Amino acid sequence: MNSLRGFGCGVVFSSTRLSGIAALALICCVVLEATSLAFLTPLLAMARNGADLGSAPLAGWCGPLAAGLGFNGLLCAYVVVLGLLSALIQYSGVVHRRIAYAYVGGLRRRLLAGLLGARWSFVSGLKSAEMTYVLTTATGALLAGAQQFWQLLSDGLVILVYTTICAVWSPQITLLAALGLVLPLWLGALRKPASGEARRRHAEAALGYDATVADSLASVRWAKTHGTTARVFEEMERSLDAYAGADVALLRHNSANRVLQAAWGAVMMGLTLYLALARLHLPLSQIVVLLFVFFRLWPRVGSLTGTYHQIDHALPFLDHIRKLIQTIEVAAEPACTDGGRLSAGGAIQFREVSFRYGEAREGQRAVLHRLTACIEAGTITALAGPSGTGKSTFLDLVAGLLQAESGQMLVGGVPLGPDLLPAWRRSIACVGADCPLFHTSLRENLLLGSPAASDDELWAALELAAAGDFVRRLPDALDSPIGDRGARLSAGERQRICLARAILQRPELLILDEATNALDAETEAQVFAHLRGWKDRRTVLIVSHRDSVHRFADQVLELKGGVLASMKIHAGGRRAAVLAFPRHGA
Repeated sequence: MNSLRGFGCGVVFSSTRLSGIAALALICCVVLEATSLAFLTPLLAMARNGADLGSAPLAGWCGPLAAGLGFNGLLCAYVVVLGLLSALIQYSGVVHRRIAYAYVGGLRRRLLAGLLGARWSFVSGLKSAEMTYVLTTATGALLAGAQQFWQLLSDGLVILVYTTICAVWSPQITLLAALGLVLPLWLGALRKPASGEARRRHAEAALGYDATVADSLASVRWAKTHGTTARVFEEMERSLDAYAGADVALLRHNSANRVLQAAWGAVMMGLTLYLALARLHLPLSQIVVLLFVFFRLWPRVGSLTGTYHQIDHALPFLDHIRKLIQTIEVAAEPACTDGGRLSAGGAIQFREVSFRYGEAREGQRAVLHRLTACIEAGTITALAGPSGTGKSTFLDLVAGLLQAESGQMLVGGVPLGPDLLPAWRRSIACVGADCPLFHTSLRENLLLGSPAASDDELWAALELAAAGDFVRRLPDALDSPIGDRGARLSAGERQRICLARAILQRPELLILDEATNALDAETEAQVFAHLRGWKDRRTVLIVSHRDSVHRFADQVLELKGGVLASMKIHAGGRRAAVLAFPRHGA
């Protein structure tokens, strides 16, 4: 109950203005419900050949008004009240949905802001499938629960009003109705543990299915080229069967609850009629009103329990999302409010930098060990070395995604502390072997790098990336759709589009991590020739296993075992002077 109260407060205060409108609409709905019932009783009495209005139940509430309006006038008033009630219910549903979106939207924004503002070492350890599930399925269930919260209030209030009216009219029948309400609520409480278990299994199966679908869709190309589509299909089918089984089990459980409620409703209607006819000998007009109240009240009882269970189903998602938000926000980096860039203005230096992943353990060597290196400003620097020697970690440190365990990294002589990291990242553009492209036009993908760029600037960037010719050959040039993740482009074309997008950012430092490995030698040489003319005072850092790429660099830093093993400095004629460095002890 405490979690439900906290959930309700969160929903209400997510938008106080809309909640005020919803509360006012709820009160109006209840008043119209009571008014329709008050109008119905004299209508039935007057329909019996002008029977005395004083004998009608609740006649004192609107007897004078009914006598003044007459049957036709009262009937019209009754229809108007029902029309207003229907319109108000529809309007309230829209308001409730907007409140739900305000509540869930706040959680989604906190999740996304926390994720984007968290340390990379933390983010890289998260499962993307889980984050996708939380931002879609879990928050979707929470959205439904937030909207149903207002339905819960409405049902409870209407039940209270109808019960009060019936208590004034017939205490005996009200007592019977109260007893009838207690049993389904008691049965719901007894079945709550089983309901919770069914919903837990359903949530776990849904998470597993979403994760499998995401992984399978990402591996379609690999599966087709390796002839393993059958295995991917079997994995998806197994996950789908597990989800379908959990979903059917939950549906069966919910159906059993509805059957019990319907059966008990039939019993209660029979007992109510028996009491009204055989024991209390109520007149026909009162019995008709009694049946009207029953058929209006009992669905509300079923809706009340069903709505409560739906909200109860959403609460575990809320707990999971809140814990995830707290975990992410604990891993937040220092905020940077100026929104500016950090100008390199000098060399990027590593001074005795060491880094390891996770906590230090005995016998575990750091990925980078007391590394000292210098990337001169305005140069093209290549990073070389065998796999597993720390090149990716070096890049993540340069990009400000990771921070050194010990030692210092300096930009233009300024230590790159946590408070400067956001500004430094805004000064960097990075192109990897597989950069993200979106299922939209080529133009829109390029504008992600610089939203205000003109067409002339777009074409200039494409020319620098040696992509202008192939883009002109596309059916719609810049406005050509490129497919899901750039599927309509070749691997080399995708890399050149990503390079052009990075160039549009006019970065202080351009990082190319195997960014030309899909290009042929001629196109690659063209790209680096363009970059040499473009870089001016900008710095370019390249990681590549190709010796041909190293020849384009002003200097080549070679890593081995997490330390700088040698540095090659190219002179104007591109001949290299090689400096070897002694390795530090472990």
